[in-house]
Amino acid sequence: MVVYARMEASTATSSTSTTPPLTPSPEWIRKKEAAARLNVTPRAVLDMVNSGKIKKVSKRDPVSHQTIAWFSAGDVERVAYERTNPPEKPAPPEKPPQAQAPATRRQENTVDALALLRSLMTVTPPPMLPQPKKWLTLEEAEEYIGLPRSELREMILAGKLLALDCGRRKGGSFRVRPQDLEAIRGENLHLVYRTVPTAG
Repeated sequence: MVVYARMEASTATSSTSTTPPLTPSPEWIRKKEAAARLNVTPRAVLDMVNSGKIKKVSKRDPVSHQTIAWFSAGDVERVAYERTNPPEKPAPPEKPPQAQAPATRRQENTVDALALLRSLMTVTPPPMLPQPKKWLTLEEAEEYIGLPRSELREMILAGKLLALDCGRRKGGSFRVRPQDLEAIRGENLHLVYRTVPTAG
């Protein structure tokens, strides 16, 4: 035989109240039923009692003369609602912006050194200068030393200017070296008279 303790009925909550409407139920229930409603173990129900979330009363059964624990159905339904509808956590307060500490002299020097290094790495290298030709035609030799081609040809035939005979080619058959032209620049004629070689 189940015995319920009668208590005053609580006032009904309005539709605008934040408290969830509770379904009609006996005001006091046993531990197993409380655990079933909360979907927890009976031991967890006792832990909720110890933490003050659920009220508990002890009544003596007049039939079995045993002390029986009864639990508040309203508290059980409130805890069940809170477990399925946890309150939203408030957003953390925004931290005020921190003032940036002024840069030290060492940091400024480091920044300047990095900027200089970047500028050096982006410098465009100078264009490659054309390499001087090893052998010049008589027309090129005339521009190089300033002597007419006829005079250069006479010096080659006389053995005063070393030249290479390449045969009939574009630009003439003779090729001379810039260093040999430097030897006869102006009046410093210090070349050793040699026989004109022929291309073999």
